[in-house]
Amino acid sequence: MPRSQIRKQIIIELLESVVFEMAQTVKRAAHHPIFSEINDFSCAIVDNKGRLVVQSIGNSPHLGTMYTSVNAALDYLNKENIDLYEGDVIVVNDPYLGGNHLPDVLVLMPIFHDNDIMFFSAVRGHHGDIGGCRPGSFAGDSLEIFQEGIRIPPVKLYEKGNFNRYIMDLLTANVRTPDYFKGDLLAQVAGVKIAEKRVKELINKFGIDNIISARDWYFDYGRKVILDEISKW
Repeated sequence: MPRSQIRKQIIIELLESVVFEMAQTVKRAAHHPIFSEINDFSCAIVDNKGRLVVQSIGNSPHLGTMYTSVNAALDYLNKENIDLYEGDVIVVNDPYLGGNHLPDVLVLMPIFHDNDIMFFSAVRGHHGDIGGCRPGSFAGDSLEIFQEGIRIPPVKLYEKGNFNRYIMDLLTANVRTPDYFKGDLLAQVAGVKIAEKRVKELINKFGIDNIISARDWYFDYGRKVILDEISKW
């Protein structure tokens, strides 16, 4: 096997180790048993086009909407002329912007290299309460989304690394278990931040060109595996 091929496989394996470290970080830091016991959260690294590169074992509906959520969030920020900077952390749960239901909150962080966004680290998790007319934010008799809980468009919880306590205050004021919510949201932030650190370490070790080459190879490999399987039907 060519050395370049071995290097690509090693890079992908290392990227996969990053998302598993993200998952362990979130699990250990989270407050609510939904995170720490039930594992109702998912971690991923997506590229700058929102394409899923690697993912941890998690909730498949979460991972299935990573692509739509990231792209919808980026489209929203572009439309509102909101720039992304190093150290920014975005929070969003709007189901009309690629999300699932309101309790599933996505935390997203851009990963820069030479002033360009190359990847995003992402953690989507199910929170114990997101407001609305019923505890736990499940109400089968809801007639409109406003009864289901607080709806969060893409907002910066951190900007250039600076924590926006006013965004957190606004969110915790609208949920029944603010301490759980804050603890779990900050656990998600810890997850995306550890991924940013680890991906930058890989870029420094292997070079951005080799990282991108491994990503493209992995996409092609996945496409080939799927097409080969479909051909057997």
